[in-house]
Amino acid sequence: MSFTVLNRNLRKYDDRTLSGLLRTGLLDAADVEIDIEKCIEPEIIEWLINYDCDTSAQPIGIFFTLLTVLAHVAHNITILQWNKIRKNLNIYSFILGISGACKSGFVRPVRAAYTAMIDFLRQYNLGDPDSYNSLVDTFTTAGLYDQLVQSTDVLVLQEEIDTTLNNMGFYVNSGNDGRQLLCSLWEGLDDNKKTKSYRQNIRRSHLTLCGASTGKLFTPLIRECLDDLPTDGVIDRCLILVVPYSRFTRDLLQPRDLRKPTITQILLCASILGQRELMFDDDAYNTINAYTDDLTHRAATFYRTSPRFTSYLAKQPPQVIKLCGLMTIIHTITTVLRRINVNLSDETDHGLTLAFYNEVQMIVRQRVPYVITVTQNIVDRAIYLHGFLYEQSERLLHLNTHQNDNIPQIKLTGDQLQKHLMREILMMRNLIIMTNAIFSIPGKHNYFEKFIFKILGISHVHRLLVKNALQQLVTEHLLLADYYVLTSTNRPIFCYIKVVPKMNNLVDREILAEKLQQHNISLEEYMILNNSYTLTKGSRLHQSALKILSMPSYVAVSGGPYDQQLNFERPSVVRNSHQNNSYSPNITTTQQHTQHQRSLCLSDTQRLQQTSVLNKGNKRSISAAFVESDDSISHSQDTNRISNHNIERNTIRSTFSITSISSEEICTPISRTTCNEGCLSTILYANICIY
Repeated sequence: MSFTVLNRNLRKYDDRTLSGLLRTGLLDAADVEIDIEKCIEPEIIEWLINYDCDTSAQPIGIFFTLLTVLAHVAHNITILQWNKIRKNLNIYSFILGISGACKSGFVRPVRAAYTAMIDFLRQYNLGDPDSYNSLVDTFTTAGLYDQLVQSTDVLVLQEEIDTTLNNMGFYVNSGNDGRQLLCSLWEGLDDNKKTKSYRQNIRRSHLTLCGASTGKLFTPLIRECLDDLPTDGVIDRCLILVVPYSRFTRDLLQPRDLRKPTITQILLCASILGQRELMFDDDAYNTINAYTDDLTHRAATFYRTSPRFTSYLAKQPPQVIKLCGLMTIIHTITTVLRRINVNLSDETDHGLTLAFYNEVQMIVRQRVPYVITVTQNIVDRAIYLHGFLYEQSERLLHLNTHQNDNIPQIKLTGDQLQKHLMREILMMRNLIIMTNAIFSIPGKHNYFEKFIFKILGISHVHRLLVKNALQQLVTEHLLLADYYVLTSTNRPIFCYIKVVPKMNNLVDREILAEKLQQHNISLEEYMILNNSYTLTKGSRLHQSALKILSMPSYVAVSGGPYDQQLNFERPSVVRNSHQNNSYSPNITTTQQHTQHQRSLCLSDTQRLQQTSVLNKGNKRSISAAFVESDDSISHSQDTNRISNHNIERNTIRSTFSITSISSEEICTPISRTTCNEGCLSTILYANICIY
């Protein structure tokens, strides 16, 4: 048996599908984790704490905006790529996120700081007079040409940038003057435009662009990436930061530290630097060359199979070079401001005085050379930030869709396909995999299968392969199987919980890492993807699942069970399928009479202690929207027999041990088939280890 993987390039996407891909891409990109200490200097992190009220304690957003504005303020500073080719530092940056993700809080303080700095320079006739009117709000393509004549370098900094980009034709697929102008201004525009009444001479003009948006108009850009057709590459020149929702709490309302520099003072210090050159030292030179060579090599690899992906990769070396320059400016400003005692008068004070200006100017003249060295530490920070932004853009725009489409058709055998299915199941962003979502629609492909088909590009697969893949993962002790979920009608659903390594147990962690490595999955990636779970609407966790998710190993990964609807008291006697509050996992459904073993009984106090772990923070997961069957179950005879058996045992018990479950402790997976009809249950033993 073989199956055909069709080329995704042949697919067509309607608006509804594109909207779904955009929504999924935004959430998926926002889940990319970042260590801010690896890309932001410690002093800058401390200074940005004063803006936690605006940013909901997310310094990466306001730092990203600050970098962009610094590129405009320090427009006279250039960096030498390969220590030979001169590059300007202007960048195009977008901050995307859902409404309420504090996007405006990243832009508003920086815009207010820039405006205050320009007013200060204009008041005392300092700095470059051409920069006084360089901030542009609303404009068209013709209006931007007029602005470029007045000021060679233009800044667009807006909280809602969709209108401005729409006027420039940024979201239009077909070629237009606005997109071509944006592409030219990124590199540097030299133009001699003549009209009927006048001539416009533009020399070495650059545009720096930064704005926030919900991304609702990005669907045409995603279509460009999915169609895999060469374009003008305007989106390839953009650095995109996707921010998650961050809860605003009262503890963020801290009084401002008046001894820390403000963003306005940082921008003023950048303007005083004037004309400078940035050059890499030997270690930084080798590091940045190795990183950019890898990007260009990947671009060459996909040149014939995915020109769209090649276009994006081809623009990344200049992006990371510019980030190195901006990081160097930040480091230089930190060194200068560290020598100045800042003492603001009040929380609204920007800290701009002639005394401060003269002191900064004196330090810059004495201690900042004309050629500033880009060090290894700075390059490492820039590469880390670029890698983070690159991964977010790859998920948002679905740029990696065509990386495996080198051949129009690929033949996969049954075993090969099952191996692919096993890997994709482990890579699903859900700690709990519900079985009824897989097998609830007879004769048709359900959502889970379509989800797997979409990942692999498979036109058809037998349902038995999916079932065998799940069973094989149970056999390999990578999945736990039982009736872990209850529907709104208290009907149990057979599902799976992914195994996580036992806490503080290096041996167990290594064993699980070796098993995952057989499926080409790293343990770190596996833990990140399975840090949360999602249930269908109206469903809730069974007591056995609550006990498993309350164990320290699962609490450390997902924060504990989210479901708070389940009553933790002793369950009442089961009368029928619609009156009980908790079901035993031993309930027989459909025509399969599978009996499971009950674990050792614990006291009510122990059960409450192990199921009372609170969720430390709300997690968001991106998972398939599982479809649940509404069929009710009314097997009165089996239910009464089970009820009587429960009364005799005086409690309802789960199949697996309620304590820490690791890859070593699981002895035998549970099978849904009955080996002996006369046997009421199959007894499985598991180690009980209470943390």
